[in-house]
Amino acid sequence: MAAFAVGASYVYLEEFQTVQLTGESDNPVILLDQEDRSREWNRTAESIFPAISNARGQPVRAVEPTLAGALDGPDRIIPVERFGTTRYYRITNNPFSTDNARLGTMITLNDASEREQYRQRLERENERLEKFASIVSHDLRNPPNVAVGRLELARETGDPEHIEHVKNAHDRMEELIEDLLSLARSGLEIDEVERVALDRLARECWEMIETGEATLAVDLDDSVTIEADRDRLRQLFENIYRNAIEHGGEAVTIRVGRLADKAGFYVEDDGVGISVDVLVEVFDAGFTTEPRGTGFGLAIVLEIVRGHAWEIEVTESLSGGARFEISGAKAVEHLES
Repeated sequence: MAAFAVGASYVYLEEFQTVQLTGESDNPVILLDQEDRSREWNRTAESIFPAISNARGQPVRAVEPTLAGALDGPDRIIPVERFGTTRYYRITNNPFSTDNARLGTMITLNDASEREQYRQRLERENERLEKFASIVSHDLRNPPNVAVGRLELARETGDPEHIEHVKNAHDRMEELIEDLLSLARSGLEIDEVERVALDRLARECWEMIETGEATLAVDLDDSVTIEADRDRLRQLFENIYRNAIEHGGEAVTIRVGRLADKAGFYVEDDGVGISVDVLVEVFDAGFTTEPRGTGFGLAIVLEIVRGHAWEIEVTESLSGGARFEISGAKAVEHLES
């Protein structure tokens, strides 16, 4: 028999001995017996782990595997998905006893979401800084080396052709620095978003790049919106457009539309597509199959997607070209007329 007082949980044992479990805490509390079977819990615990409501006497491993795994392992923080939101809880477990007899384990959960999310942000930033430092030390070293070598040759031979190569090396450095700065900015956490009309922005971005003979088709009406950072979303579209034109051919057709099976949108083309051999590398910073490419365009796209907490997948379009699917946009919806 179990009874829950206001601000405190009590478990009545067979001899009707009363043991206070949680004091005045509103934290989730679960009591397991000696066999790690769920025995009692409070309402807060049931709201977080609804599966336990009909699982009295069942092994906690079968009812809540994530909870059981966290108890066994060194990581005492577990993620819990509820209503589309992830919260993080720190678990403590203590032996539960009365009259010097151990009866089981008391599990207490404390909400550690802010601290865990902050830790994850720091981890992501550290990874980005390491990657950024690696790119800077590698990619920016080559153009200056070329420039110095050509300058020496120009002095020795007097051939003005070497000066042209020096200029090209400096132009290359300028391109790399500009893209590296964009990459650094694109990975920052996004604090503010606004409603953005997807079709309008897709068309505006098309007007901002050199398109040659390429064409754009937007399969959206003007009521479809997403919540996003407008400037970064603009950069996402422009980079994918440029990638399609550079790799798909000057007369490529690019299409923008709404995903049919989940929230999000796609950008696809009818070009030559992306080889399976390099599919896993297309978002790597510095990776390119074009001699004049910097290899940062799609890396910037990936960072923008991550900054919005979206997901991106590259597949093949129906025409055999490249198709980028951006899902998790919050949320694709229709404005009221």
